[in-house]
Amino acid sequence: MNVTCRATSAPLLLTVALLGCFAKPALVVQEFTLDPPAPCDPPSGGLVVELRRVEMAPAFRQRDLAYRTGPHKLELDPYASLAAPPAELCAAALRGFLRNAAGIGAVVAPGSTQAPELVIDAYVTELSGDFRSSTDPAGVVELDLTVSTPATAQAPARVVLRRDYLERKKIDTRTAAAVVEAWNHGLASAVESFAGDLKSVGSAAR
Repeated sequence: MNVTCRATSAPLLLTVALLGCFAKPALVVQEFTLDPPAPCDPPSGGLVVELRRVEMAPAFRQRDLAYRTGPHKLELDPYASLAAPPAELCAAALRGFLRNAAGIGAVVAPGSTQAPELVIDAYVTELSGDFRSSTDPAGVVELDLTVSTPATAQAPARVVLRRDYLERKKIDTRTAAAVVEAWNHGLASAVESFAGDLKSVGSAAR
């Protein structure tokens, strides 16, 4: 009698185990944003700049978050993505941080009726989580920013500043949320540094 009970209990336990596995909730994809800051009152007499374009390096054009996990190794996170194409989110965030930056009076879009004094092109060369070290994870943002004078009937456009800005913000946890938070802080820091550099060329543009 006992032998029969043991023989029939094995399939029953296997069935319960399988049902337990299938009953687990599916992993939900998390979506994140890069958020521009709340607008501040612009300074009077500040520079009028145009953010003409924002382009992503090919490795970071997808919405899935990208992590560096080893030498020449980049992994995508299928369960964490940006809520919109990265170039669009970076453009909105950069426009917001520029708008609040010291010395900038207005940030206009291409084709605006307000003529810009300087034109900015941004190339995002890195937007990743750096997980290559188990003890030193970080969110990394790298921008290549080019500033030129607008072309006029009297003179062609002229590049007055081109500089690379690398921001590596350490994070406490190896999570998607921490990486995106670091990206937001990194963009803010990069624009703050850029605004300081812009002062030296802004006066020459007037």
